[in-house]
Amino acid sequence: INLWFMISIHAAGAGALLAMVLVLSFRMQTPLTWFLVPVVLIAGAVLSSRLLLNSHTPGETWYGFFLGFVVTALLLSIF
Repeated sequence: INLWFMISIHAAGAGALLAMVLVLSFRMQTPLTWFLVPVVLIAGAVLSSRLLLNSHTPGETWYGFFLGFVVTALLLSIF
Protein backbone atom coordinates (compact mmCIF):
# COMPACT_ATOMS: atom_id res chain seq x y z
CA ILE A 1 0.00 0.00 0.00
CA ASN A 2 1.64 3.20 -1.21
CA LEU A 3 1.01 6.12 -3.54
CA TRP A 4 0.81 3.84 -6.60
CA PHE A 5 -1.21 0.97 -5.11
CA MET A 6 -4.20 2.17 -3.10
CA ILE A 7 -6.59 -0.44 -1.76
CA SER A 8 -10.27 0.37 -2.02
CA ILE A 9 -11.62 1.28 1.40
CA HIS A 10 -15.15 1.00 0.00
CA ALA A 11 -14.41 -2.60 -1.00
CA ALA A 12 -12.84 -3.25 2.41
CA GLY A 13 -16.07 -2.10 4.05
CA ALA A 14 -18.09 -4.38 1.80
CA GLY A 15 -15.81 -7.30 2.66
CA ALA A 16 -16.07 -6.51 6.35
CA LEU A 17 -19.87 -6.47 6.18
CA LEU A 18 -19.92 -9.82 4.39
CA ALA A 19 -17.52 -11.32 6.94
CA MET A 20 -19.67 -10.04 9.81
CA VAL A 21 -22.81 -11.68 8.42
CA LEU A 22 -21.02 -14.98 7.76
CA VAL A 23 -19.33 -15.15 11.17
CA LEU A 24 -22.55 -14.26 12.97
CA SER A 25 -24.36 -16.92 10.98
CA PHE A 26 -21.86 -19.56 12.11
CA ARG A 27 -21.76 -18.33 15.70
CA MET A 28 -25.53 -18.21 16.10
CA GLN A 29 -25.87 -21.52 14.23
CA THR A 30 -28.70 -20.15 12.18
CA PRO A 31 -28.91 -19.49 8.46
CA LEU A 32 -28.90 -15.78 7.75
CA THR A 33 -29.82 -16.18 4.10
CA TRP A 34 -32.06 -13.13 4.04
CA PHE A 35 -29.14 -11.01 5.25
CA LEU A 36 -26.47 -12.76 3.20
CA VAL A 37 -28.08 -12.31 -0.23
CA PRO A 38 -28.45 -8.50 -0.04
CA VAL A 39 -24.96 -8.13 1.41
CA VAL A 40 -23.44 -10.10 -1.47
CA LEU A 41 -25.40 -8.01 -3.98
CA ILE A 42 -24.37 -4.76 -2.30
CA ALA A 43 -20.74 -5.88 -2.19
CA GLY A 44 -20.88 -6.67 -5.89
CA ALA A 45 -22.40 -3.27 -6.63
CA VAL A 46 -19.74 -1.49 -4.58
CA LEU A 47 -16.85 -3.31 -6.25
CA SER A 48 -18.38 -2.79 -9.69
CA SER A 49 -18.91 0.91 -9.10
CA ARG A 50 -15.28 1.40 -8.04
CA LEU A 51 -14.17 -0.25 -11.27
CA LEU A 52 -16.66 1.57 -13.51
CA LEU A 53 -15.64 4.94 -12.08
CA ASN A 54 -11.98 4.06 -12.75
CA SER A 55 -11.20 4.85 -9.11
CA HIS A 56 -9.26 1.61 -8.66
CA THR A 57 -7.82 -1.25 -10.62
CA PRO A 58 -9.30 -4.74 -10.21
CA GLY A 59 -6.36 -5.76 -8.02
CA GLU A 60 -6.83 -2.81 -5.68
CA THR A 61 -10.53 -3.54 -5.35
CA TRP A 62 -10.10 -7.25 -4.66
CA TYR A 63 -7.19 -6.64 -2.30
CA GLY A 64 -9.33 -4.19 -0.32
CA PHE A 65 -12.27 -6.59 -0.27
CA PHE A 66 -10.20 -9.54 0.96
CA LEU A 67 -8.32 -7.42 3.49
CA GLY A 68 -11.58 -6.16 4.99
CA PHE A 69 -13.05 -9.67 4.94
CA VAL A 70 -10.06 -11.41 6.54
CA VAL A 71 -9.42 -8.81 9.25
CA THR A 72 -13.08 -8.67 10.27
CA ALA A 73 -13.51 -12.46 10.18
CA LEU A 74 -10.41 -12.98 12.32
CA LEU A 75 -11.37 -10.34 14.87
CA LEU A 76 -14.95 -11.56 15.18
CA SER A 77 -13.80 -15.18 15.43
CA ILE A 78 -11.31 -14.38 18.19
CA PHE A 79 -13.57 -12.17 20.25
